[in-house]
Amino acid sequence: MKISLIIIGSITVLLLLSLLVLAYQSRTAPPLGLIDDALRPCPFTQNCVNSQAKDKPAAIAPLRFTTNPATAWQTLEKRIKELDGIVQTQTGHYLWATFSSPLLGFVDDLEVMMDEKSQLFHVRSASRVGRSDFSANQKRIEALRQTY
Repeated sequence: MKISLIIIGSITVLLLLSLLVLAYQSRTAPPLGLIDDALRPCPFTQNCVNSQAKDKPAAIAPLRFTTNPATAWQTLEKRIKELDGIVQTQTGHYLWATFSSPLLGFVDDLEVMMDEKSQLFHVRSASRVGRSDFSANQKRIEALRQTY
């Protein structure tokens, strides 16, 4: 009985330490930004969605706006802040924001590229660590979609 408790306690401590290490690693931003005027592709994990991706599980529809571009940007920034995101960069037709999980502070990156002619926001939302995100990034994009 005593050995079982020691083993369970040890496994619990190792699991918690692993989660803390991952949370710390998620504080370092990966390479972000546009490549040839397009969002970076998603890695081969299930913790990223990208409206410029053609294949599942990464593919997601872009956001369509009907107002003028300046108003659309303002509305998007406001909604990101309402969802507890922090806008890190907004230049020209590109925006980068971060979101942190409430419990351990895992960081996700949201990138948005405006296509004024098509009146679309192309979006990429990705977790910095791990292989799965329980659809958090997809849900975030769908929450933004409700704005438009």
